[in-house]
Amino acid sequence: QAQMQAMQAQMQAFMMQQQMQGMQMYGGAAVMPGMMAAGGVTALGGAVVSSAKEEQLTKFKAHFNLDERIMAELSSAMVSRTDDDFEKDLAQLYHVLATARHPPGLLSVKIREMRGGTFGVSLVGRSAELCGDFMRG
Repeated sequence: QAQMQAMQAQMQAFMMQQQMQGMQMYGGAAVMPGMMAAGGVTALGGAVVSSAKEEQLTKFKAHFNLDERIMAELSSAMVSRTDDDFEKDLAQLYHVLATARHPPGLLSVKIREMRGGTFGVSLVGRSAELCGDFMRG
């Protein structure tokens, strides 16, 4: 009985710690990811985005059944994008992930490309060169 109570206490402490890690500080007040913060913006995964962008990201998340962790990474990568770039990038992500066997895995690669500045960069000339080298043996 005592062991069971100790395990329950540990589990509650662990869950509380996970909730605290999920909370983000914004303007001195703790805001859970996905909750409205001051000024009509939302803290989504630690990134502060406008409500219009948040709505689009929420639809994207639901469409590909993505978890909070990958959405937090995507939000932080896309928060600095202009509205035009945001729209284009999201459209490209929809297109690329539509045929992915494992959308979260491919999305993490695309987020890495965004951070590295290579997302959406065409490699047409380079891929033709690689194919030619491959064909020559």
